Amino acid sequence: MGSIDGRRWGISPRMSRALRRGVLLLVPLLALAGVSPSAQPDEGPGGGLRVLLVGDSLTHGSSGDWTWRYRLWQHLQRTSVEEIDLVGTRDDLWDSAGHVPGSQDYADPHFDRDHAAAWGQQLKDYPIGPVVAETRPDVVVVVLGTNDLTWGRITPAQLWEEWTELLADARAAAPGVDVVVSTVPLETIPGATDWNAMLRRDADGLTAGDERVALADAAGFVAADHTWDGVHLNAGGELHLAAAVADALHALGVGGPALRPLPEVPLGPAPPVLSVEVEPTDPTEALLEWEAAPGATSHTVWVRPSGEPWTEVGTTSDTRWTFTGLRIGRSYVFRVQSAKGTALSPKFSVPLRLVPRPPPPGTVDDVRADPAGNAITVTWSAVPTATAYVVEARAPGVRHDPGARRVVRVGEPEEAAPAQARRTTELAGLAAGRDYDVTVQAVATGVGGPASEPLSVTAPGERPGPAVARLRVRRDGTWVARWQGVAGASAYDVRLGLRGGAAREVRDLHGRRWVSTRALRPHERLRVRVRARNGDLAGAWGPVMRGRRPPLAGPVAP
Repeated sequence: MGSIDGRRWGISPRMSRALRRGVLLLVPLLALAGVSPSAQPDEGPGGGLRVLLVGDSLTHGSSGDWTWRYRLWQHLQRTSVEEIDLVGTRDDLWDSAGHVPGSQDYADPHFDRDHAAAWGQQLKDYPIGPVVAETRPDVVVVVLGTNDLTWGRITPAQLWEEWTELLADARAAAPGVDVVVSTVPLETIPGATDWNAMLRRDADGLTAGDERVALADAAGFVAADHTWDGVHLNAGGELHLAAAVADALHALGVGGPALRPLPEVPLGPAPPVLSVEVEPTDPTEALLEWEAAPGATSHTVWVRPSGEPWTEVGTTSDTRWTFTGLRIGRSYVFRVQSAKGTALSPKFSVPLRLVPRPPPPGTVDDVRADPAGNAITVTWSAVPTATAYVVEARAPGVRHDPGARRVVRVGEPEEAAPAQARRTTELAGLAAGRDYDVTVQAVATGVGGPASEPLSVTAPGERPGPAVARLRVRRDGTWVARWQGVAGASAYDVRLGLRGGAAREVRDLHGRRWVSTRALRPHERLRVRVRARNGDLAGAWGPVMRGRRPPLAGPVAP
């Protein structure tokens, strides 16, 4: 039987090793038992195929990141026929605000977060033996070398020696383990080009029997497109590196290849949550504050005054921005856009609208309400900051009556504060004889102050004269009452009654006639009187008008 090549047949490393090691022994045993030979992968302590992700800050990630581990996990969940278990000694991010490990502020924490990467880690001192012995992986993915070439200042040849030693220690801790090694993504680092060339040329030669090495080639990585600070991965860089690792794992029989072209994903952190308030002592000044999203390093502030487009006003690393020179009464909308380094989020905060208002004016003093003619003349002292006044007359306890309330606005919101010592206006259209509570309220650019104490005043007017009605009863028993209009009358009342019965009144008739709604019976007598009213002032009842329905005609002789 020839050797079984997992890379050729797309078989996972665990299954490939099981076949290579045990198929010659299993075939005769299974044949004796009458069972067809089939290899089942060892589920291991955690279940599923165990993948250990080893690396530095590129793998560790910092607060607010999705991480390339997240992108790889999503890919394997879609394409792997086996259950995948990411293993490691930690599950955190680097806290970019506190500059310590331990953050759990993932952009999306719902994935297998186990890993064995550390911010600032170098390949030369990575404890691969103890980590592999503790996690018992089937595949080790190594993304190291960036810090060795920069901080460690070692040559590519020295780094190769460190890499082969790390590989040997991993195999000693877990014989048969497969390894994926990644190129250094950022080839602008001194020595990275030569190091990557060595990996591309010699990585396949590190395969030893059933212990395979696959290369994750991150070629095409561009700092301007794939990092937020020239080194660390933005969302696009996460996809780029995850795709390179996915292709290498596919070469080992784990999952499918990365789909290309890679999708476009939004960069930058989540949008912040805003609040805005006006400076109490200066309404033309507003303070915008927000709660920064994890990982955000700066924020761009935008404003849109009413009738104008959005304008970018500045960028800050703080979580507040002060606006000055706002116009009283004008509408402004604010929003903030977060960034992590150069990774500017395309999403904005929920916009907040603000209309700057001045402090409310004081109470109006010296209010007078004098009945005169058919109106009430109201006067009051000016309030220094007021730009308008609202004068109101309200009839207490009266509802659903147009004459129960009158409101007059004096001045306009945008006018300058009045200079005269006293203001005046006239309240007309009130119901004559009705009691009203009159108040005055000062307004400063749309902000009303407290209303003055109400003044009780009776609306002026004269009682109208009597109304004389005419009554006509038709032969069919229907009837109609008519009367002439009375000078100064705003409505009429009709009192009607049948002989021997109680009288009934109908109020607020604005026409000059009343038509029956029920026909009189034969011989039934009706009494009708009318009076005019001016608001609540009623005139005298007019004379009583009487009518009777005639008897029905007798039968016609043949």
